[in-house]
Amino acid sequence: MARRRNGKKPEINRTLASQTVLGGVGLPEDVGGVVALLLSDEMRWVNGQRIEVKGGTYL
Repeated sequence: MARRRNGKKPEINRTLASQTVLGGVGLPEDVGGVVALLLSDEMRWVNGQRIEVKGGTYL
């Protein structure tokens, strides 16, 4: 059986990756980094914003 990443078959990941500017499929850590940044003191004045973490999909 082919190894899966993010619970998807490798061929699906290749298709998804080809649709992003960064050429990859995001991982939970990618979203986690943004969440950690938003929770930091440096971002205390940021509110009411829509921040998309999608690797450049649909630019």
